[in-house]
Amino acid sequence: MLLRKKQSGVTLIEMMIAMVIGLIVLAAAITIFIITIKANSDNVKMIRLTQELRSVMSLVTRDIRRTGYWAGTVSTNTYLSTWNNGVTAGNTLAMSYDANWQGDADAGDSFSYTLDGNEMKLTLNGAQSSLTDSGVVTVTGLSFDVTKLTLTGAEVRNVKVTIIGQLKSDASVSRTLVETVKVRNDVKL
Repeated sequence: MLLRKKQSGVTLIEMMIAMVIGLIVLAAAITIFIITIKANSDNVKMIRLTQELRSVMSLVTRDIRRTGYWAGTVSTNTYLSTWNNGVTAGNTLAMSYDANWQGDADAGDSFSYTLDGNEMKLTLNGAQSSLTDSGVVTVTGLSFDVTKLTLTGAEVRNVKVTIIGQLKSDASVSRTLVETVKVRNDVKL
């Protein structure tokens, strides 16, 4: 009598099924990894754009708040009286304040913010300097909307600043920042 011993092991079909299941699991893991890396990259791009625009917004809003300060009075402010309700000169806002706290008007006390091409610029002492890095950010919009409220004895001014920008390397990453600022030095009537 011949006894046959049953072989134990994996058949070719079982091996193929196991390989297909392994490949499906591996493809899912790689897909999740790629999606995570892309989401992280998009997040870093948005953070970089936001940081660039927020730093400029912070500088602009601080200067707007100070506008009109002249050693305790606002009577000698060159530009505050020209801020009328509505947009002032499109994408440019000129202002002045006593930056060195000496009580007199000198060249360093008057400046303006403007959109020049795709860069936001500061003009001080007749010289323009870029506030945004043109290699990173393209500023596509800048506006200053001034509203004033005349009360008994004073004019209260608010400026709504809107900055719109996008990444130079990826135009699909864009951001709009809007902030309304109250000028601290109201005009006394």
